[in-house]
Amino acid sequence: MAFQISKKINRRPHDVARDFVENHLKPILGNEDRGSLRSLILSVEAHPGGYINFRANYGNLAALTLNQALENPSYGFYNVGKGTRVAVEHTSVNPNKALHVGHLRNVILGDTIYRILKTTNHNVIVLNYVDDSGLQVADIVKARATHVVRGTEGRGLVDAIDLVAFKYLETATQNDFSRSIR
Repeated sequence: MAFQISKKINRRPHDVARDFVENHLKPILGNEDRGSLRSLILSVEAHPGGYINFRANYGNLAALTLNQALENPSYGFYNVGKGTRVAVEHTSVNPNKALHVGHLRNVILGDTIYRILKTTNHNVIVLNYVDDSGLQVADIVKARATHVVRGTEGRGLVDAIDLVAFKYLETATQNDFSRSIR
């Protein structure tokens, strides 16, 4: 506002903002009656750059918000989704690596997104893939069995799979994930 007016009256934006705050806003906002909208603004000031900064009275804002939420069961519900189907996929952890705090962050973010979408009337489907090493192990077993069978004449597939299983267990006990759960 101060920028547009300053061009028309040929004054600096800061001067316009300061005059507006002192002559128009502070007299209105000076009365901080508890429960009025004015009590939600703690202060107002003109910034040297020409902006007008308002500071919220977080104590009064929190009290007003909590009272509204307790009195009105549909507080915060907005029907922007109109039943639209949405899939949220989150928290797919790689089982071959150690868990860390980033995984917890993703759980919290995914659940928060789900709750926001549900509250805005979206038909939300949450997909949490629990990763499994099964496919990777099957590939290793197949590759190792093929290599062992081709490389050693006279050994059966059962012997090869036994060897692969032994190697898998030996390797699995040496990786980070196994150490973190011992």
